[in-house]
Amino acid sequence: MQQNQPLPKLSVGGVFYARQVWLYNLTIVRQADDNTQSKGDVAIYTWLETEAGRGSNEVGSAVLDFLNKLESSLKGKGGLALRLFSDACSSQNKNSVMMCLLDRFIEKSEVFSLH
Repeated sequence: MQQNQPLPKLSVGGVFYARQVWLYNLTIVRQADDNTQSKGDVAIYTWLETEAGRGSNEVGSAVLDFLNKLESSLKGKGGLALRLFSDACSSQNKNSVMMCLLDRFIEKSEVFSLH
């Protein structure tokens, strides 16, 4: 998760106490083998706090969507390694929901395999 932003973003003191809606932003960056990067290597998932929270289910859904799209773009290749890095947020990344999601994805994947 990148920094969450309040909407509307106002600096007026009286509005500070008014109810603001938070915009959640999860960005996933794919690094190519040759260390180059393009706009196609970045996926940005955003949602408002009124639509969903920012826990493991929401983050896991976005990660699974990204991985499924990545796998579709790599069809025909096999035995590739998948390396994931996170900020180690325990409620979003280091939990049984995320680990089970990733285990199931690798289990059914035709492109990625365990090394």
